[in-house]
Amino acid sequence: GRREEILRVADRLRLEGVEITSNWLTEEEEGMQSGSKERFLRERAYIDLQDVDRADALVRFADIPRTRKVPRALISGARMFEMGYAKAKGKGLIVVGGKQHIFDRLADVIHVKDADALVRLLRQLEGKCPK
Repeated sequence: GRREEILRVADRLRLEGVEITSNWLTEEEEGMQSGSKERFLRERAYIDLQDVDRADALVRFADIPRTRKVPRALISGARMFEMGYAKAKGKGLIVVGGKQHIFDRLADVIHVKDADALVRLLRQLEGKCPK
């Protein structure tokens, strides 16, 4: 649901020299038409885990503030699962936006206000993993 917004941020980060490992940003969903939806989603899950494995850090965008209704397309546990997986793998964790759940309060989770602050943070880190 927020693919276009996050893709713009990824493009900005690429210009800063950041490698983006998230394939979901540029994948075509045509695969669902050529086979079973369940098989497609299972394959996507494994690809997403490989994307996290290749990354130094995971950047998660917080949901839209509760003052506005969250569209059904944005309600997914996938981002939270990926964050837990990244934590277990010792990856850096960055959340753009507000804190959503108890795990966002862990000491090693870095929070930034917005995409501009994310770009500034990654410039400062200059390729160092935020652990």
